[in-house]
Amino acid sequence: MKKSRKRTTFAMGACLMLAVSAQAATYEFTSGEGFTNGALAGQAGWSGDNENTVNTNDGGSVLFPAAAAWRSNYAADSFDSANNRFTAAADLSWVEAATNGGNDVASIQIQGGGNSIRGYITRVQKKNPEGHSVLYALNIKNSLDQAWEYENVSQSVFGVNDVDDFETDPMHLSMTLERGASSNEWAYTLSVSNRVSGDTVEVSGVDKTSSSNFYAAASYVAGINSSRDDSTSGCSNRMVHAFYFDATYVAPPGPTIVRWGTAGGDVNIVTNGTQDFVPYPAYTAYGDNRECNPIIGTNYYADATDRSPVFNHAGSNGSNTKSVTEDGSGDFIASAKNQLAYRKIVTWENFLVDNHTLDSLAVETRRSANKGDDYSYFRWIIKKGTGEWFASAEVPTTAGFALYEENDPAAISWYSFNPYQQIDNVTFASNSTAITMDDVFVVGTFSSFTNSDGGYCALQTRYFEATANPGQVSETLLQWGDTGGDTNLVSATQQFVDRGTSDIENYTGGTTSTPPIGVDYYPDNTDRSPVINAAVNLKWANTIGIGDGDDSIYYAHNNANLEGMFVWEDWTQDPAEVVALSMEIKRSGTGNSNTVVRFLVENNVGDWFASEPLEVTTKDAYTSVVGNAGGMTWFEFTPMNSKVVGFGAVASPAMTNIVSAGYYVQAQGPGAWNAVNTRLFRVSGYAESTEPPASSYEIWAALKGLTPGVNDGKADHADSDTLNNWGEYVFGGDPLDGGNIGSQPVLGAGAGEYVCYLIGDDAVRAVVKATDNLTMPNWQPIATNDVSATDGVLGAYTNAVDTSGGKLFLKLEVE
Repeated sequence: MKKSRKRTTFAMGACLMLAVSAQAATYEFTSGEGFTNGALAGQAGWSGDNENTVNTNDGGSVLFPAAAAWRSNYAADSFDSANNRFTAAADLSWVEAATNGGNDVASIQIQGGGNSIRGYITRVQKKNPEGHSVLYALNIKNSLDQAWEYENVSQSVFGVNDVDDFETDPMHLSMTLERGASSNEWAYTLSVSNRVSGDTVEVSGVDKTSSSNFYAAASYVAGINSSRDDSTSGCSNRMVHAFYFDATYVAPPGPTIVRWGTAGGDVNIVTNGTQDFVPYPAYTAYGDNRECNPIIGTNYYADATDRSPVFNHAGSNGSNTKSVTEDGSGDFIASAKNQLAYRKIVTWENFLVDNHTLDSLAVETRRSANKGDDYSYFRWIIKKGTGEWFASAEVPTTAGFALYEENDPAAISWYSFNPYQQIDNVTFASNSTAITMDDVFVVGTFSSFTNSDGGYCALQTRYFEATANPGQVSETLLQWGDTGGDTNLVSATQQFVDRGTSDIENYTGGTTSTPPIGVDYYPDNTDRSPVINAAVNLKWANTIGIGDGDDSIYYAHNNANLEGMFVWEDWTQDPAEVVALSMEIKRSGTGNSNTVVRFLVENNVGDWFASEPLEVTTKDAYTSVVGNAGGMTWFEFTPMNSKVVGFGAVASPAMTNIVSAGYYVQAQGPGAWNAVNTRLFRVSGYAESTEPPASSYEIWAALKGLTPGVNDGKADHADSDTLNNWGEYVFGGDPLDGGNIGSQPVLGAGAGEYVCYLIGDDAVRAVVKATDNLTMPNWQPIATNDVSATDGVLGAYTNAVDTSGGKLFLKLEVE
């Protein structure tokens, strides 16, 4: 019976972080595209054999010959070798005909340097029609005619049966090749999909070897191949209904910054039995810079080379299972409790490499329950240098270990949250926030299960890995106190100066409200900002100071309305740009019904600005308040004068040229004891530097593994090929691989075009020079290419060249 055909343009390639000279083409072999009935070769630039024929009458198709084998055609478009990921695909169909044979049905292939890599479908068993089930296979062979993969595929995937349906559904065969960093190294993905049912079989592999000619080819073409003839394959009416290809550049993953365990399991993490977390019972609220793992040594991560044994943890219950569990299929981090719901957070704060632009995340995790489990999930979580925390959407988990990977974290949705509280109370913003993946300092997961019968349920992780690239990193520009508190700030409670006088009711720049720095106040103030300038609306003697115990800035009284502003004018580093402000604050007392804070900044011309009000929701416990300087709404602000502050119109202050920063607080209630304590205030951002920022070349040299001061200079020649380091950089080569010199200039003599490929760096200039002899050359510039792009991506630059003369010699000089 005749199958209905659904013609759909198939989306090729993946979501890419970085692309260069991206190319794509689709052919449906229709009259609208200029095709006519007859041989495919010679139409629309297609080359190759004449036996594969176009039929436009059925909406467009190419029919493979019944009696001829190995008939190939290639599309006119070529893949630019500046790309490193190439995909060819075809929509196919055929009819199972013969009852004997068993061989290739159809192929797609990518050719370069005179060699091809071929992905194809084979009919392995052929007893149909009227026989038993036919078995197919998915195959890929390299340019050395060596098999990379062979995977059996049931005939049901193709939509045929054993009785009366021998014509396949429309099938989509796709092959993607990704060039590796090492010579002749490739990764691949080969798949076949049923357009009707959606059934898909996919195989993939890495570290596969091709011929050197194929790897180093200047360009690639893609096409179709009839493979065997009808009688050998046992099929007829083998048709191609559409052909697709694309080429893109995918940036290589950054270095690993965190790795705990191994995908598939590592049985050597713990020895001598399961090892409990330290401390145990475990924390039930999250705090920064804590080491919660078992003690590193003989029994836990005895060999931690290139691993991240130190992790931070908090769970909604501190007892029961909190351990790294020894297991024959792979040791794992276990956090569990027999209760109706359980949540936990695991993070890594210490990176193997000082890179902070997040590139990828991977985790292998599961939930394990003795009884029922209604729902379990995890979220990726990160903390940025600004102090802000973000979590991904929920990712459901299963009863068996499964690998979850996120290779483009910038492309997913992120939601702000605050982990500094009891884990059961953590909530996530309902609306996502657009963020970049730079300035990431903490990575991990937040996991949860609900269990209606209250039985034992565990959240287990046996592998976590994150990679990152170099990038801009924020720094602490101003800090008073510390995360979680610093109990060494005062030896006894210290009062602010001017307390009890009218001076404390007026803000005056350049004055000091804190006690003298010394033995009794901030004896060790290295990298800290101890001097505070304050103004408050109540001047009683004991209402404001630095309290002993939790060593915090306190402001308290039996009053229904406390207002104050606390400002720092001394910075630990001169700020070039303020990125975030944060604090840890506590409200308390029966007279405190609500408290709001606003961050404050003053620029170098004396203009003041206050952020939107930020409510302190938690009472009698410290909570973290974080503000993204670029993401908050700001208002004009008038500092306190005679106990009154002023908030004006919405403003858009630049976060550069900031000279003062602080916060305004208002605590209100019925008139009983009303108190506000602050144990941390921090400003982060980018500091002014006496050194110029790293150039694009210097960042590239570091990423490529060149050694500073040894072989990373532009004129150095680390791999002793035909290009020095600067040439490798400009043309997209590899300075440590003598077989990879990037994309070299190409002369199209017939077209009179000289095309060169240059890195996206506006410091690059390439001059094309010509001469008519090499005996006494007189090189003259004929074209100049000034790169304006700054994206680090190779771009093509076409130069017109007069090739009408008898001889012409060209060279490209790069500055």
